[in-house]
Amino acid sequence: IELEAKQAELQAEKEQQDKIKQEEELKQLNLSYCLEKADEAYLSYLKLNGTTNKDGSVTTPTYISDIANKNKQNDKDNCYKQYK
Repeated sequence: IELEAKQAELQAEKEQQDKIKQEEELKQLNLSYCLEKADEAYLSYLKLNGTTNKDGSVTTPTYISDIANKNKQNDKDNCYKQYK
C-alpha cells in the first residue's frame, strides 16, 4: 500500500510539473505574439503618418518617429508585464 501511495504521489508531482511547464510555454508564446503585434503597430503607424519611398522604406518627421518609438516601447513594456 505504501508503494502505491508513493507512486500516486510521484505521478501527481509529475502532472503538476507538466502543467507548470505547459503554462510557461504558453506564456512565452503569448509574449512572442504580443511583441510581434507591437512591432506591427509601430510599422503601421509609421506607414500611416509617413511617406513610403520607392525602395519601400518610410520617411517621417522626427516627432512622428519619436511618438512611434514611445508607443512601441510602451506596448512592449505592457507585454512583459502581462506575460512575465
